[in-house]
Amino acid sequence: MAEKTDWRFKKQSLTERLRHIFESKMYSNVNFIVGKDLNTKLAANKLILAAGSELFHRMFVDNMGILTVIEVPDVEAPVFEAFIRFLYTDEAVLKQEIAFPLLYLSKKYGVPGLTNRCLGFLKNSLNPSNVFTLLLQAVKVGCDEVQEDCFKIIDDYTLESISSEDFLKVDDKTLLKILCRDSLKIREIDLFQAIVKWSRSECTRRNIFSTVENQRLVLKEPLSLIRFPTMTLEEFSSKVAASELLAEKEVISLFLYFNGVNNSSNNFVCKHRAFGPRLAPTAPKSVASSMDVEKEPGEIPDSELEDGPSGKITGQQEDFVVERFRKVKNKWVYLDYDRDYDEIGFHVDHDVKLNAVSLYGAKNPHFAEYRSSIEVVDRNTKELLGKVKYLNLTSSDEKYKVSFEQPISLTAFKKYSIRVKIEGPPSLYGCQGHKKVKTELPSGRVVSVTFSTIDERRTNVEMGQVPALYLTLHES
Repeated sequence: MAEKTDWRFKKQSLTERLRHIFESKMYSNVNFIVGKDLNTKLAANKLILAAGSELFHRMFVDNMGILTVIEVPDVEAPVFEAFIRFLYTDEAVLKQEIAFPLLYLSKKYGVPGLTNRCLGFLKNSLNPSNVFTLLLQAVKVGCDEVQEDCFKIIDDYTLESISSEDFLKVDDKTLLKILCRDSLKIREIDLFQAIVKWSRSECTRRNIFSTVENQRLVLKEPLSLIRFPTMTLEEFSSKVAASELLAEKEVISLFLYFNGVNNSSNNFVCKHRAFGPRLAPTAPKSVASSMDVEKEPGEIPDSELEDGPSGKITGQQEDFVVERFRKVKNKWVYLDYDRDYDEIGFHVDHDVKLNAVSLYGAKNPHFAEYRSSIEVVDRNTKELLGKVKYLNLTSSDEKYKVSFEQPISLTAFKKYSIRVKIEGPPSLYGCQGHKKVKTELPSGRVVSVTFSTIDERRTNVEMGQVPALYLTLHES
């Protein structure tokens, strides 16, 4: 009878016994010489390896077990040891620095269980601050699954991603892949400024001075993928033209395009990226006018809008409607209901009640169905003051009113925001918005509503959703 001091009495499960065998190198009959310099020896058991790996099975079983020493120069010893541990124990202690090398080994040796563990770990580790590091590693090992996940993060959190230090380290081929994407959620001017910053790092990598001429050299292809026609004239003038990175001929051509003198965008892409169109007085006038939607009866003429229009009175002395936009255009795109929202900040100079807001529907409303929700939030305390939720709301008009169950009391000069989530086809959107709207009521009292931008990538003071607020002035 075996003595109770035998290690087997202390290792009651199969996993515990295999872990002991792995750590003690017991029953080892093959040695691996590992690392770039081939300076580390790791021992293992052929039978255990062959049971867990298709490639090891071919090496040890099909070759009649004659191999006893194998060189592995493509990974370092800690990674290969973690790989062997998994084959013995089904245990994987994953860290970001070894996840990709382990993924590479799992695919090379045919270990699908470890492949799935690595993919899951990497997907859960992804965030805007590390996405470019993981993307480059995914490209290096040829992992399409992780590359797709990386591009999804870059699409959804473009500004956060390109603001990371890792973005400055990407190679030019990866940069071109990113700039080709229609699905980036970012203003084009922010993308331009990011690649200018990248160009300085690229000059350093190439051991050349970061002069305008050298930046032009390294940005030759990336600049051709920036969608200058989708910028505003002010953005292009103050940031792009002033940078001197474009040729004089290109700058002149784009200025003529912005002012409607010609239709040529000098081969630069005119299509807006995914987050929704930005206002570009930028497009030729004939194109812009073709997008205008006819004004509603009673809308204030443009000649009266210099300081912002007065709100429209609806009959009751204390009830009034504040209209945000001068014009309406098509199309405002909705991508991800759970992540994307349109939000506008505002404050009023009197105590009022917010009864309802209006939202834009589709240009062809008979075919439009939306899922939407609205929240009103105190921006200082983050308190949710009111909420309306609609499911499968069919728009019967190009603009529809959504009322709150109970009017929401708003305190004078307190900052609030209206946050809207919408799922559905592209809708109309307002443009040439007013920062401040004054309304003179029949009683002679004047109420001012001031709007503020929360996130320039979606709805803001200048353009977007939430075209009107329905308010009631408190009794004085």
